[in-house]
Amino acid sequence: MISPLLGFTAVYVLVILMLVAGLDAVTSIILAAIVYGLLVLGPIGIVEVTVSTLTKSSSLNTISAFILALFLAGVLREHGVLSRITGLFESLSCLAAALGIPALIGLIPMSGGALVSAMMLKETYFEKMKVSSRTASFLNFWFRHIWVTVWPLYLAFLLTAYAFGLETHRLLSFSYPIFIGSLTGGVITALSILAKEGYKGGGECKGTGGLRGALDLWPFLLLVILVLGLKIKVSLALLATDILVLAVYRPRRSAVVKALKFAFTPRLLASVISGVAFAGYILVSGAGPALYHVFAAHGFTPLSIAFLLPFSVGLISSGEFIYAVIAMPMVAGFVATGSSASPLIVMTAFLGGYLGALLSPFHLCLVFTLEYYGSRYRDVVPLLAQAAVIAGVTALMLRVVLPA
Repeated sequence: MISPLLGFTAVYVLVILMLVAGLDAVTSIILAAIVYGLLVLGPIGIVEVTVSTLTKSSSLNTISAFILALFLAGVLREHGVLSRITGLFESLSCLAAALGIPALIGLIPMSGGALVSAMMLKETYFEKMKVSSRTASFLNFWFRHIWVTVWPLYLAFLLTAYAFGLETHRLLSFSYPIFIGSLTGGVITALSILAKEGYKGGGECKGTGGLRGALDLWPFLLLVILVLGLKIKVSLALLATDILVLAVYRPRRSAVVKALKFAFTPRLLASVISGVAFAGYILVSGAGPALYHVFAAHGFTPLSIAFLLPFSVGLISSGEFIYAVIAMPMVAGFVATGSSASPLIVMTAFLGGYLGALLSPFHLCLVFTLEYYGSRYRDVVPLLAQAAVIAGVTALMLRVVLPA
């Protein structure tokens, strides 16, 4: 067995090489989890940690929420509901649908949620806007995640507030420049790549959703009420929503069967289980503290460590919350918290984790988007990097000049 830091370095380099070589992202994340576990934990350790991780209530909640979300999306797709909602947005414009639908789905945090919006937008992107799979992947993935740092349904937001001893409204006053930066970076990058591909704002979007499409938004609104208003676990909220959707729409048996097959797609299930297990390996092995000690030993300032530590952990994250679990408590350990917390340092730490997760080749939403649209990480990451730089610079500038 080797040190967690060396194991992290070896596996990260291995995955980058696999992705650059053209290996699909789903296979890459599965292999990454297995290789890291074997290198750092050993054959016996990987079995023990896998069992303990996957039997935790939080892990079961994540995996079950993923299955239930895919089933919901499958039923809504097969019954034509997603088409009507898409038509509602397309009645404004193709661009409104391309950016607005991922943002809408992003209000409902769920593992791999970008796959839901990817399903809704496949025809819009490829047949109506005629953009490349690279561009479609960027648009769907980026705008699905613009709410992470300001929307209290996200576990990353809640865990960050907890780590720094802040009320959620206080963290929001610290972190809202990240949302503005993310939106700015996404829009600027989107418009620039669409212009390069010859898209001039036209397309064949003639939305037909109308009032019916607006009414069909109720499952998503219900999820917001159940999770945010009533504080129900996402998995239970999805289960309740699934049951109501079946009762209200009464889809054909064939539609339900197709939705079930989609929800239990073996490759997607394997990747989400691997992602959850990988997070467990990282936590148990102590990779986070090892990264902190490396930065501190080389004389980095507290502000730079506040960014780099969550960013580094974010780069190996399979979702939006892992850096909040691992890195935020360590950052909070060497900076002021509670009423004395620095808005700049807290926001910088949140910014680092957020951007790292958006660039992570392990991020399940990105993995599923690339898989569904037939794109590759090496083609999409330059677009993500461009948007991330704009978002980061914008957020830091706004944090300096705007009140907290």
